[in-house]
Amino acid sequence: MSMVKTLWVLVEGLFSKPMTIKFPHEAIEIPDAYRGEHKFDIDRCASCGFCAEICPNKAIEMVKLPEQYTQKYKKTYPRIDLRKCCFCALCQDICVKKCLKMTKNVFLATPDPASLIKDPMPKVQGEE
Repeated sequence: MSMVKTLWVLVEGLFSKPMTIKFPHEAIEIPDAYRGEHKFDIDRCASCGFCAEICPNKAIEMVKLPEQYTQKYKKTYPRIDLRKCCFCALCQDICVKKCLKMTKNVFLATPDPASLIKDPMPKVQGEE
């Protein structure tokens, strides 16, 4: 009887849909509660530093902006190192002004490690 069952599973597997997808041509839907790359709104930030204090991996560091921005942004703001981040979202939860949000961006693999350090730069006119 087990030989018949084995053959049945084999035949069933030949005609069933595969479990994998053809990435990058196909993609799975990302759930709404997914915790991906951070989105930071510098204009809402109170510069309290709670996000840097609560980060378990010390992936957030409070830094000053370059001199060209210091006229408008005089305080220190969070720089996020996604290489260290465990995507726990504690920084988002503790943010008083809700300026840190977790996005659904799952495509973080890169050959350039420096691109995973998110500096707190203000948005350029015309940029989203």
